[in-house]
Amino acid sequence: MLKKFMSNKLKVFKTINSALISFCLLFFNLTNSKINAEEPAKISKPSQFVIEEFTPKDISKDIYKIKIKVKKSGDFVEALGGTKPKKYSFEIGTTKAIYINNSAKTNLQDQNSVEFLIKTKQKIDSGLKIFNIYSYKNEDQITLEATKEIEVPNRNSSPGKQPFIQVLNPEAGKGSDTITIIGENFGNDLDLISVSFGELNDKEEEGIIDVGERKPFYLSPILNGSTQELKFNMPSTKIIPGTFLFKQNLYLRIFVNGRPSDYKKLVILSDYWKLWMLGFTIALISLLHIFIVKILKKKNYLSLLLIDKATNTYSLSRFQAFSWTVLLLGGYFYITISSGVLLGNGIIPEFNPSLIGLLSISYGGLITAHSLGSKKPKNEILKTPPLLNNLFSSGESIDLPRLQLFSFTIVGIIIYMYNLLNSNPLAGLPDIPSSFLGLLGVSQTGYITGKFVSDKIVINQIKPYYIPVNQKNVRLHILGAGFVQNMKILIDDINEPINIDFINSNAISFLLPERTNPGFISINILHNDFAPILTENCLEIISFEPTKIPSFDNSSLIVTAGKIPPGTELVLQKEDEVYRLRGNLLPEGKIDFKSPNLPPGNYSVTIHFKNENNFDKVKINSGLEVYTSQNLPSNVSSQTIIKEEDINEEDELDLPDKTEMPWYQSGFSEEDDEEDNTQVAIELDDQMEAELNVSEIVRA
Repeated sequence: MLKKFMSNKLKVFKTINSALISFCLLFFNLTNSKINAEEPAKISKPSQFVIEEFTPKDISKDIYKIKIKVKKSGDFVEALGGTKPKKYSFEIGTTKAIYINNSAKTNLQDQNSVEFLIKTKQKIDSGLKIFNIYSYKNEDQITLEATKEIEVPNRNSSPGKQPFIQVLNPEAGKGSDTITIIGENFGNDLDLISVSFGELNDKEEEGIIDVGERKPFYLSPILNGSTQELKFNMPSTKIIPGTFLFKQNLYLRIFVNGRPSDYKKLVILSDYWKLWMLGFTIALISLLHIFIVKILKKKNYLSLLLIDKATNTYSLSRFQAFSWTVLLLGGYFYITISSGVLLGNGIIPEFNPSLIGLLSISYGGLITAHSLGSKKPKNEILKTPPLLNNLFSSGESIDLPRLQLFSFTIVGIIIYMYNLLNSNPLAGLPDIPSSFLGLLGVSQTGYITGKFVSDKIVINQIKPYYIPVNQKNVRLHILGAGFVQNMKILIDDINEPINIDFINSNAISFLLPERTNPGFISINILHNDFAPILTENCLEIISFEPTKIPSFDNSSLIVTAGKIPPGTELVLQKEDEVYRLRGNLLPEGKIDFKSPNLPPGNYSVTIHFKNENNFDKVKINSGLEVYTSQNLPSNVSSQTIIKEEDINEEDELDLPDKTEMPWYQSGFSEEDDEEDNTQVAIELDDQMEAELNVSEIVRA
């Protein structure tokens, strides 16, 4: 009976179960039919999509960045752009999102990887959501291509913790330059940070349209309580369409997990921007040079800056101070022009403290050296022209402290200039390392100390400098420093010392014995307390020959000395007749003047040795005798006779009127240069020769 009861109960249970199943199927069919009436069916299939990344791009605008892998990435990008029949749609939870035009990019290293941006039509609540990608050709059937669980951050959490940019350093750069962003609230995950670039566009709501982005490569920990540093490399100029001269403005902001920062202006530079800035700098320095020339009324004013007038030599302390001044002045012009033209922020660039220290060393050495030099000038003869070896030598010997300071100055200038041209001037002038400053300080100290322990007695000038041969009892005056009484002078091959006449500590005099051979003379100053002071080539003995020539003859007149300066002239004068000649330099300290077919008579002879813009005049006591010759000139002279307009206004000698000099040739070309030693022939025509013949007959 129990068995029968259980069998009946099982039948009842099956009946109830069948009824329930029928009811559920009926309800499902009714519900499904209602859904189908409202929207197309969504069919899931094995997807060719893989959603690799879903990250907030700008949660203030509900923009998100999607990264997927798809086999036919080209077709997918074209479909996103609307050029394919197949369409794609996106959902975050129950909120639809749309594709942002032209945002899709294929990864160059992985052609199956595509990145693009989407924007939701409505605000999305934070939290876990399902992100779906659908495809469809018509609205009747939509296919679910891929799905991924994602988390939407809360846009309203942690107020005041949005990223904030304080400083960009530098504020401009070209492709691949490193830019440092200093600011707050950058987080601690470098992967959640991106740097976005935009340019002005009036059609956009914010007036700025994005043109690209970069991922930073460095994120510092929090410094000084809240500050952080972020570093990235500047993008290429290719992100901006078109071409520009040397700069284009961009607007930068960063996103930290979708949270945007404020905008900062960043200037992107062309590849040739440094050439433009150097051009502007050179133009400004040229204007400064012209301004100085106008004030001084002298083009070559370097001699005023670099030459020590007391010794007529290049001053090392002046050279060092001037070189660093020019380099740092030009460098400061360079960075100031770059900052003003490129950034236009109205901020004057800083001048580095290390460079102020460098100038202090240079000008401190200059002032100290000048103070010592006024008391103890270098052992140099004023008549000797300035030479570049004055910078590292004293007299005829190399001065090691000078050489060291000169070498470090040259090397330092070259290194600094190289680094200045290769650095970003918008980051300021390069610093001088403290070790190099110390090295220059030691070199400067050695140079100044060397001036303290240099020779006690120095010779700077001997007057007169040019002395004719065979001239007796010529009194010479020596100017210098450190002279005392009871000193003696020893000259070249004269074995007996010569007594001096003491004038003061800066001047002595003595009588020079007669000299018969031309050339340089060196002297030794003898003192009981010090070693002999040798000064080489401190004066010159000159000779003039011959002293007799025939009349109307193209004879050579030779002047011999130690060294004949270019531009030396020979002046012959008889009563009112004056001949001013220029000759040809010969080896071994000689110069050849051609006699201009002189008429008979006795002529005074004066040699004008060129000394910068002046002449040192030396009179030859023997003069020149032109004796009567029966041979009339058969050729013409090749001697250069100086024109009246070429004579120095300060010269006491004046040429007579041409009518008093029938042999004077007036047909000089205006293009003849005063410094040119080219011989100009005096051409006499037949009529002039006839006049000379008559003149000769009358004088006979």
